[in-house]
Amino acid sequence: MITKDGGIQSWFEYVLIIALLVAAFFLRLEHLLARVFHIDEYISMLAAQMTAQKGAPIFPSGLLYGHGILVSYVTAPFLRLLAFSEEIARWPSLLVGVVTVASFFVVGSRLFKSRPAGLFALTLAALDVSMILWSARHDPATATPAEFVDRATNDREGLLADLRDGLMESHLEGGAV
Repeated sequence: MITKDGGIQSWFEYVLIIALLVAAFFLRLEHLLARVFHIDEYISMLAAQMTAQKGAPIFPSGLLYGHGILVSYVTAPFLRLLAFSEEIARWPSLLVGVVTVASFFVVGSRLFKSRPAGLFALTLAALDVSMILWSARHDPATATPAEFVDRATNDREGLLADLRDGLMESHLEGGAV
C-alpha cells in the first residue's frame, strides 16, 4: 500500500527495518568483541571505573578526568552492576550506536517526507564502517559543559573539594558511592 506521503507501508518494510537494526547490532557487537582498542580507551575506561567506585571520574592520583565525563557517568552503572571488563565498558556505546542508527530512519522519513528515504538512511547508517567502529568504542569525545571546564581549569582544588563533599554527603545519607 502506498501512503499519502509517498512511502511504502507494509509488513516487508517492518521486516526490513528490524533486519537492518539486527545487522547493525551484530556488526557493532563483532567489533566490540574483536578487542581492537582506540589509543585512549583505557584511560576513559579507568575514569568510568572510578566513577562506578567513587561516584566521580577522579583517578587514583586525585586528577579529575573531565574529558569524557558524560561517557563515564553513562558507563558507570554497567560497571557497577556487571563488574569491570573492557567489553562491558563498551556496551553503552554499542547501545547508543544502535539507537542512533534507528533514529536515521525517523529523521530521514520526516525530513524528506518519504519512508523510502528513511529506509535508505537507515541502510547507510547500519552499514557505515566508521559508525560501526565508533559505536563499539568507549569514546570520551563528548561535549563537556563550559562552566565545568572553566572551573576545572581555574579552580581545580575547589571543584575537587565540592565533588568530595558531595560524595561524602551521598555516602552519609546512605547513597551509593
